[in-house]
Amino acid sequence: LVMVTVSDLGYEQGFTVQAVMRRAEQRLELCPASLAAHLRLEDADQADGQSYLVASLPITDTNGDPALLRLSHNDGALWLNCERARPDDILLPDQRIVFATPDLVTVGA
Repeated sequence: LVMVTVSDLGYEQGFTVQAVMRRAEQRLELCPASLAAHLRLEDADQADGQSYLVASLPITDTNGDPALLRLSHNDGALWLNCERARPDDILLPDQRIVFATPDLVTVGA
């Protein structure tokens, strides 16, 4: 797994979900959505105030919108929830996103 920011992918001002994912997929792979639950259990030492998205095929949130899973630590509580991720939604430059490396996806497939 590798964690990158939107800025690391060349979008210094942030950009759309669709563009960020396309750029990342030139070098990286999407994760299975189920990885988020595993990461939540494993990342018990996540710093308070820190969050990151798990790059995967979108899930559907309670409003019927596409969403990505977010792991966060806020006010002493660890969270796994979803964040709306329509193709034209904007990801900020400092948004952290976890991707799989190509060899991980091949081995786990």
